[in-house]
Amino acid sequence: MSADEQTPVPTYFWVFWTAVMISIGIYLLVTTALHAFGDRGYDPDFVALVVETFALVALFCIGLMTAIRRWLYFAPLDRGDLDDDKRRRTNYFTSCILCWGLAEFVAVLGLALGLMTYNVFFYLPFGTLAVVLMAMLRPSTSDLNRG
Repeated sequence: MSADEQTPVPTYFWVFWTAVMISIGIYLLVTTALHAFGDRGYDPDFVALVVETFALVALFCIGLMTAIRRWLYFAPLDRGDLDDDKRRRTNYFTSCILCWGLAEFVAVLGLALGLMTYNVFFYLPFGTLAVVLMAMLRPSTSDLNRG
């Protein structure tokens, strides 16, 4: 495709992406508000176990995002199965929605820790990772028109 023939990213992609980013920001506001109440009494050993478990789940989510993008969009695109513009857009949007949901889930893991402890510092690594993932997964004209 030449630069003149490239399909622009539809507006609804950006609406969904922005909604997820806003929700990640709202999670930060909630944990910050709870942090103002002071630390909740919690067992440090239990929280350490939960943090480690949630970190492993977050890593699994990152791997799953890579696989989803490959299976749902890039592999069919490389095989030539997505020649139709509508089908290409549908597969791209589906892969984006699933990956954005997983990125938001990473933030929800941090939110759960923040709700358990009333400490914003347990949310920050997960929220930051979610924002970085969302920035990497933003709608891209070059991805949509690849091939």
